[in-house]
Amino acid sequence: MSATALLAAALSLPTQAFSVAEVLSVYDGDTATVAIYLGLDITITETIRVYGIDTPEVRPLATREAGERSRDWLRARMEACGDLRVITGTKHGRPETDKYGRLLATPVCDGIDLTQEMIRLGLGVPYFGGAK
Repeated sequence: MSATALLAAALSLPTQAFSVAEVLSVYDGDTATVAIYLGLDITITETIRVYGIDTPEVRPLATREAGERSRDWLRARMEACGDLRVITGTKHGRPETDKYGRLLATPVCDGIDLTQEMIRLGLGVPYFGGAK
């Protein structure tokens, strides 16, 4: 069975927790690329859009400082985590993605929802799609 088929089978459930084998990059406070462990020594690379939060952008000069603060916080937590998982949802039996094809996921570090922590710390605001 291919890695894609394994992922599709696992994601046929309403939500699924996947173990993150490696954090490859963190672009900003709500976008990261990770290697997801599927089992049987199989990993796939996915860019995730952190579900439920909008953080400041890193690119525009006006929001750069706040964007870098959010990004750096998320990167530090994800890289230092002992048990990092991403919780994904499904829609019509398929992995839920955003308009750019990124997997919508909630990062959970050692049982702590990083999305909620970022909102609590003022590093982002709740966001569930649609107009900002």
